[in-house]
Amino acid sequence: PLSAPERNEVSSFIDEQLRKGYIRPSKSPMTSLVFFIPKKDGKKCMVMDYCYL
Repeated sequence: PLSAPERNEVSSFIDEQLRKGYIRPSKSPMTSLVFFIPKKDGKKCMVMDYCYL
């Protein structure tokens, strides 16, 4: 499960990518996991696990 700040970060990322037209809404039942990896500078990098797709 994602923490509240991580959920907000994912939501912001998705909203921005939708606005830019890089992604679009999908009705597919397929999903991929999202998690964050800490970077050396202290920021977090969002990673998607496509293993099950």
